[in-house]
Amino acid sequence: MGALFVMRTTLVASKILDASRMMGAPVSLQHRLRNAIYLRLMTAGPYAWRLSRQAPTGLVFAPHDPWPGDVEIANNLFRGIYSFAGEEHEAVGQPPWSLIETDSVGADWTIEAFSFSWLRHFNASQSATAARNARALIDTWIELYGNWHPLAWRPDILARRLIAWLVHSAFLLDGAGPEFRERWLASLSRQFRHLVRKAGSSTSGEERLHALSGVVIGGLCLPGGGVRAGVALKKLVREIEHQILADGGHVSRSPASLFNVLNDLIMVRVALKVANRETPFLLQNTLDRMGPMLGLFRHGDGRLALFNGAHEATAAGIDMSLELAGAQGAARENAPNSGFQRLSADSTVIIADTGAPPTGALSRNVHAGTLGFEMSVGVFRMIVNCGSGAGIASRATAAHSTLVMDDTSSSLFKRRGRHRGEITGNPLNVTASREEANGSVWLDLEHDGYAGKFGILHRRRLYLDTKGGDLRGEDLITMATGVKGRTPNPSGNVPLAVRFHLHPDVSASLSQDGTTAVVRLPDGDGWQLRASGGALSLTESIYFGERGRVRRSEQIVITGTVEFGEATIKWALRRVRNNGGS
Repeated sequence: MGALFVMRTTLVASKILDASRMMGAPVSLQHRLRNAIYLRLMTAGPYAWRLSRQAPTGLVFAPHDPWPGDVEIANNLFRGIYSFAGEEHEAVGQPPWSLIETDSVGADWTIEAFSFSWLRHFNASQSATAARNARALIDTWIELYGNWHPLAWRPDILARRLIAWLVHSAFLLDGAGPEFRERWLASLSRQFRHLVRKAGSSTSGEERLHALSGVVIGGLCLPGGGVRAGVALKKLVREIEHQILADGGHVSRSPASLFNVLNDLIMVRVALKVANRETPFLLQNTLDRMGPMLGLFRHGDGRLALFNGAHEATAAGIDMSLELAGAQGAARENAPNSGFQRLSADSTVIIADTGAPPTGALSRNVHAGTLGFEMSVGVFRMIVNCGSGAGIASRATAAHSTLVMDDTSSSLFKRRGRHRGEITGNPLNVTASREEANGSVWLDLEHDGYAGKFGILHRRRLYLDTKGGDLRGEDLITMATGVKGRTPNPSGNVPLAVRFHLHPDVSASLSQDGTTAVVRLPDGDGWQLRASGGALSLTESIYFGERGRVRRSEQIVITGTVEFGEATIKWALRRVRNNGGS
């Protein structure tokens, strides 16, 4: 297998430029021309010379990778089975780059391939054969993408790759010949210098944090990079101040972004410690705040709730990150800055979206799921959001367990142009109050996302009893009179739907008279749903929660009508035991 990897591929440069096709965007002449010009600048001229001058002959030091690899995954990589971002593709005798130039792989798969985070699995095997294969993969990458590539050299992806190469440098260089060592160090230096110049240009806040983390770690490890590391660390601290909220959440309101940033900051702290540099107080304080906030997003199975582009992730991976962060304390219940609430009693967990979505570049992965909630009982998820996997369709309000007016999302998305996918500003006002007494919890929530089009407000009340077996809800529609900038339009009847998307592992059935529904968990226990003010139905749904996997599921829908600007839907979910008790 190793010899096959060393063979030079014959992929043409024109395919390398076609990053827009990889990302699912239309390939235009403008894109191709811009990429071709940039590639020219990166391979010839003063800028290319500045990137390539004075390659180092070694590293100052290299931090370790605190996350363990998996030897079985390494064995699959040896065989040309590449499982990245939940997608598995096979290319026997070829590097993963051969698949990137086809239509068979997704954008997330491509990004993970370019990140080289999978080197930890080769390292886990600690064999000379694994090291040779890893070096061969790096060689083919340098040949194809070592000058520049619009996706592979995106600052956040470049930073992830730089960190992966550095933390596994001892493994890669042990037994390597002088030719590989020279090529590897030259490429590492070239990429680092480009990253220093581009780290602040990322449009997404999370991407900027990734990029600056790469500059800090790269600067500490590469000769002469100490000053750059210090400057980047100050910028990183400023970004932390801007992006991490008082309750420990990320401004994107995404559990996935919070998890990713937490891992970045852990890695920065590891590198600072190995370099005998002091960890800034704000960085450590931020890690302390992020841990309980990440706990808010965890269901009974230990995985993440599906809000704003998140996938479930693995419970073991989250556990390890929290341990490495040294996070203390229980999961946060009330997160007013981030706009989330957690209700828990006995084995029941409710996680509700109670905040306004961000706008601009921060909103590119944000969903229109305001006042939506997820529910788990023990290790089983019961009520969910659909997750992220079908573009704007999976970001629509109808893909969330909340009320939907006339199949219209409570947040509007830009459909065209360079800002395509960003949220335009709805809802502007979201309010949330929480009361607790004797173990029971009440939430009173409201948003104005439908005020502009329909002249109404959506108010949702939730109650969870102290035993966790009784969840009651009330969805009210009222006219948005007195709301500044809004014009009520109460005339006519407007349809509404209250949706409860169900996890694929649970089953549901309607009573013969259509007045109740029973949701059955995998262990046989069930919950009965009753509703008033609308009609119950059971329809198909879809679940994207497991990264790279699409599963069919069901949803319970309560349909009703807004008449003269008002409507009330009441519903209750009560546990039904195997023995018929409640």
